[in-house]
Amino acid sequence: ISSTWQMGTFGAAAAAGNQQCIIEGTLMVRVQQGFTAQRGLLSAILAKRGIDGPRGVFQGKFGYFPVYHGNKYDASRITQDLGKVFEITNSSLKPYPCCKITHSAISCILKMTRENKIDPQEVDRIQVRVNQAAYNLTCHPVESKRRPSSIPEAQFSIPYVVAVALLRGDVFLHDFTAEAITNEEVLSLAEKVTPIVDEAIEDRYGREIGPAAVDVITKDQKTYKARMEFVKGHPKNPMTMKEVEEKFRKCAAFSAKPLSKRNLAEVIKMIKEMEKSRDVSKIMEFLK
Repeated sequence: ISSTWQMGTFGAAAAAGNQQCIIEGTLMVRVQQGFTAQRGLLSAILAKRGIDGPRGVFQGKFGYFPVYHGNKYDASRITQDLGKVFEITNSSLKPYPCCKITHSAISCILKMTRENKIDPQEVDRIQVRVNQAAYNLTCHPVESKRRPSSIPEAQFSIPYVVAVALLRGDVFLHDFTAEAITNEEVLSLAEKVTPIVDEAIEDRYGREIGPAAVDVITKDQKTYKARMEFVKGHPKNPMTMKEVEEKFRKCAAFSAKPLSKRNLAEVIKMIKEMEKSRDVSKIMEFLK
């Protein structure tokens, strides 16, 4: 039974993946995106070796659109602005190693702590307003999100990351270890976080990764407020190259095999000059 269950788990993730692994706090959430990339590379390799496939893969009788979308689609959108608009430029970078949906709340807390001296010990309660999709994924059920039982669950928990941000002034990899997620100081503060579905945010942003509005109320009833429309890393609020470099260095400190300062500097230099490079694979030489 166990092997059959594992096969089903891997098969579902390899086929497309879904959010079940997220609500259960399992490690598959870190893997299924890789399966997607793997399938893309495998498709290219098979095509190169002459393995052909159906031409009607999208619009044929049993193609993707008829089977999965009931033939309700607009094919013109596939080629709309082709060669003019490059969506890669609209990609978002993540400054924090947790679910992107939690970043708006993190950013609100960090904005507050930059502008005010907030003593976590004096905090009475914290309200975080988000849209329904964000609530479903990172706030429900709130009891387990306040006390995550696994590292992936902590990475998909607004109560946990908000508590970390307020206590530590940052959220990074060392906050997602087996020891870190049982830190009672963090968990006690997470107990004070109450997520709320904000109807105004829901009406405007629906299923998108919308903003967050955070209120921190102290025991003497002083209130600090912040709202983050576009989080750091969003195309409308991009990370600077300096910030990207800093994140790279911070991440490198957690690598299984430490990289020398020289190698880190070379990788950064090569990435900055990538458009001039004849062989980008040389970057890998400095990551060994």
